[in-house]
Amino acid sequence: MADRAGQAADEGALLVAYADSLRTHDIALATRCLELAGIASFRVNNLEGALERWERGVAWAREAGALKPESSLLNALAIGHTARGDVEAALPVYDRALELREALADTLGLTRTWGNLAQAYTNMGRTGEALSATLEEERWLALVDNPRGRV
Repeated sequence: MADRAGQAADEGALLVAYADSLRTHDIALATRCLELAGIASFRVNNLEGALERWERGVAWAREAGALKPESSLLNALAIGHTARGDVEAALPVYDRALELREALADTLGLTRTWGNLAQAYTNMGRTGEALSATLEEERWLALVDNPRGRV
């Protein structure tokens, strides 16, 4: 595990360095590097590092008006808040991600975000809201022609 954590830390640091160098040239790629750096941290239970990288990416994407990267990073950020046990903080982040994904007509992204939101509600014991979110996920699954959505 120590080797894996060290490798993830090295990869994450490299991705952050790439993000810093790419920021002025390609914001979509720079924010994707931050998203992946956050995922690397998340995988080795460095949740605070992951959240910091995702928040930084969200800020960069907002500043640049890059809606698709922002929506993806918001989804990751909300998952991070949920994993930390702060589901209440995740809910407005999910709302913003859903708003952006609808504006972008990102049906696959909507599917993923509704599914993640359903899990967050489940973690909170809010069964009714979890079921509603699951129904929305299923609706979007059907629209992306996913066999799981064809019931």
